Amino acid sequence: MWFMKHIDLAFVHTSPVHIQTFERLHKRLASRLDVAHFVYESWLSEAACEVTASLMSDMKHQFSVISQQADLTVCTCSTLGGIAEEFSLPENPIQRIDRAMAEQAVCYDRVGVLACLEATLEPTSQLLLHCAQQRNRHPEIQGHLVQNAWQLFQNGDHVQYGQAISDAIYQISSQVDVIVLAQASMATVLPFTRMTIPILASPETGFVHALKTLDLLLK
Repeated sequence: MWFMKHIDLAFVHTSPVHIQTFERLHKRLASRLDVAHFVYESWLSEAACEVTASLMSDMKHQFSVISQQADLTVCTCSTLGGIAEEFSLPENPIQRIDRAMAEQAVCYDRVGVLACLEATLEPTSQLLLHCAQQRNRHPEIQGHLVQNAWQLFQNGDHVQYGQAISDAIYQISSQVDVIVLAQASMATVLPFTRMTIPILASPETGFVHALKTLDLLLK
């Protein structure tokens, strides 16, 4: 599985469905870069129950191996992004895909967080609080679980998955100033959702942030 070829940017996913999303961004925004994708589907199902010492150990090992090959490694899983960042080293940096999105979100007073997996709500809320503290901001953060949506995603019913997310967006839109889509898979609804308030998703925002980081690293 592992190879010694140099990688500019490595993405670590917990579902293969994300590869297509990030490859589209790669081709549109940075086709010159060497990009690689690594998928660990079992991590998210394990973390949904409990983040065990065994899971932490496996993540640390895999991120260590990958980050030694890449100039920058990005974890696209919001549930595990905070853990991934703990393994970051100056010589082998690791980012979470949703940090840039969170930094934008805390500029607003009322932040609505939508997640389809309950295990994602707490890590995303904690990230928002951390970003807010760094900016001396005190937004109201509302967490909302899109009921039954994750089962639709796991079953491959992406049309109904998107519809459930869109319905949830409309339901909370009058209560908040900005909506954060906590999981990268939720970004697929953006082209079909028209709202008067901002809706933030992590893939493109995080990809652009990674490119800026790469530029700084390689100067």
